Amino acid sequence: MIKLFLKFLEEQSVAYRITNGYEHIVDNVKNDGDHDILFAKNTFKKIDSVISEFSITHGFKLVQKYHQGEYAKNFIIWI
Repeated sequence: MIKLFLKFLEEQSVAYRITNGYEHIVDNVKNDGDHDILFAKNTFKKIDSVISEFSITHGFKLVQKYHQGEYAKNFIIWI
């Protein structure tokens, strides 16, 4: 799913940097684990709607969302 999400971000012109979980992202191995992604402050303010749109577009279910800090959120998406 992560490759699909990154493609979606690029299609939406959303800049990002992967800070964790990138080790095997380009390999053809199952890579549905935890990924930490850094967004610019202006993008972070709208990230809830970006992830909701991604989930709806691809038929995934956003099952959990919680704030970890002022500029940190966790999202769990079910395939």
